[in-house]
Amino acid sequence: MAIRHFDGEWQLTCGEYDHPANCSDFQVVGFGHLAARQDNLAQVVELEPGWLAEWVVGEWILDRHDD
Repeated sequence: MAIRHFDGEWQLTCGEYDHPANCSDFQVVGFGHLAARQDNLAQVVELEPGWLAEWVVGEWILDRHDD
């Protein structure tokens, strides 16, 4: 899942909800490093602030994100 917050910041997550509440297994990674490994991310680089994109069955599904 790719989220573009209203302040312009990006958040990319695996889309699962089984992580610990204290976020101890999260990593900070540059968007360019992720895009180099997962080329479908190039399709969401123009995502407007306040939107999210979720990869579902081979395509990005866009939806508004409420910060």
